Amino acid sequence: MVGFEQDDYVAKGDALNRSFKSLVEEYKAVKHSTITLFRSFDDDMLLRIGEASGASISVRALGYIITGHENHHMSVIKAIYL
Repeated sequence: MVGFEQDDYVAKGDALNRSFKSLVEEYKAVKHSTITLFRSFDDDMLLRIGEASGASISVRALGYIITGHENHHMSVIKAIYL
């Protein structure tokens, strides 16, 4: 099973034609909605197992992956732009 192909997404995302403000607003909205979603999960929900790219994974593990992914991107942004 094939996972998400970021290069295909980026090529169609048209981010270069968006304002910095709109990108930051979107980032904040997605971060807020993700935090809200995970806060709604009880302990049993966090332990549920599903499949992603052919591998078993828990909801809780996805939360850690999402957090680590954001940290990675913030490190890249700081290293390149700040």
